[in-house]
Parts: sequence; C-alpha cells; structure tokens
Amino acid sequence: MPTQEKQQNNGARLIKKGKTKDVYALPNGNVLLKFKDNITVGDDGKEDPGGNKAGGTRQNLGKQSLALTKYYFHLIDKNLNIPTHMVDANLAENTMEVLPIKTFGNGLEWICRAKAEGSFLKRNKNIMRGMPLNNLVEVSLKDDENGDPILNKNAFVCGGKYNWNGKEIDLGNGVISSPNFDLCYIYTKQITDLIIKDFKKRGLEFIDIKYEFGLTRTNKVVLIDEISAGSMRVFDKKGNKLEKDDIYEAVINDKNFGMSKRDMGRDL
Repeated sequence: MPTQEKQQNNGARLIKKGKTKDVYALPNGNVLLKFKDNITVGDDGKEDPGGNKAGGTRQNLGKQSLALTKYYFHLIDKNLNIPTHMVDANLAENTMEVLPIKTFGNGLEWICRAKAEGSFLKRNKNIMRGMPLNNLVEVSLKDDENGDPILNKNAFVCGGKYNWNGKEIDLGNGVISSPNFDLCYIYTKQITDLIIKDFKKRGLEFIDIKYEFGLTRTNKVVLIDEISAGSMRVFDKKGNKLEKDDIYEAVINDKNFGMSKRDMGRDL
C-alpha cells in the first residue's frame, strides 16, 4: 500500500510542507519544489514576505514566483555564470527540480540594499527613507524565533555568542567558512548589479532584495531558493511601490507600470 507521503506520480516523496513551497525527494537523488499560492504574514496578521506563517492565498502567486525565479536564474547563468541549484522548471505543474543542497547552519539570507527602506529604517532612526546605500550587503541568520539576527562576518565565520535585540544568539563554532562568506558576498553584489540593470531598462527603480546560497554535494557554492516578487522591492520613478503582480507583469510580460500610488510599508 502506498504511503501518504507518495504525492507525485513520478515517485517523488514528500519530505517537508513549507509555508510557500512543499519539498519532495526524487528517485534520481534531486529535490522537487512545489510552489504554492500561500502568502506569509507577520505576528500582526498582515502580509509580510518574511512572516513566520501562512495567512491565506493569492491566485497564481506560486506560478508567478516560479516564472520569475526561472527568468532570473537563467539571466544570472547567461550573464554571470554564477551557478544555481535549478535543474529544470515546469510552469504547468508549478514545480522546480533542484540539486540537493546543504545550507550554512540553519540558513543565511543575503540582503542587498540600493536605498534605505523597510526594516533598515527601523534599525537606523537617523537615516532618511530613500537614502542611497550603494548596494549595502547585510547578512542575517534564518531564525524566526529571534527575529532573523543581522550579524557581521566574524560572527558567522568564527561563531560564539552574540546579543541581538536583547536575546543571546549562539553560533557555536561558526556556520560558514571565510572563503565561502566572501564568495557569497561577491555573488550578491554581482547579481544585484545585473537585476538593477534589468529593471532600469524597464523604467523601474530597484530598492532591495534578499538571496540565499548553499553548498552542493561537491561543496560548490550556488544560489538557491528563489528570486521572486516576494524577495524584492521595486519602485517606479515617482516612488510608487510595485505589488507582486506588477513585478511579474513588468518582467515576464513587459507591461509598463508606475502611475498609481502603492503601499510602501513592508519589511525585508
């Protein structure tokens, strides 16, 4: 009798149900990501890409996120030769086959900021909204319980105990090597420069974005997870924030946006 974990006709075995993606093990040793239409919300119940729980759905969000990820992963491979974990993407099934990956500790997020917005303003009260940040890179630990601590290279490489918003963060003996940290930093800068140019040609202004990296079985650093509308912030030239649907339409369907006022309040 087949187990309840057998969810796919191709023999894929469900190993994790995530907030926005379900994860399956494939018979060939790779992993299948099933993109879902779930939106994430914060403790206040409002939509937040960094939220800790699913809070409803948005039609076609999964398909849009996959389409944008496929577009950007191909763009990065073509122009930068930076490897990703993507093997193939099936837009009809909302699935992406990827290489099995080992994360750095429980995961690190690499945030690149062209201008000051979102949580950066909350942490830096003396900074004006929209102030140029010259593609500042911040690295945070994926730790929902402790508010995704943003620490420096020394902390992630050497480990130890650190204070973040009054909470002690124990990084043990470190979660990433110095060479891999430096490579992820370089990749973050290079990818962001490419994405800025891609939006500029559409008459749009890139504000900030976040990435994740991991290691293959041969310990090669690769870009992982996704690059979608939920992982970036984009404005038109008048300072109006584009919504997820707008970013998808602008990038995938070359639609012109930028005339209506958008909500500017979301954290990254």
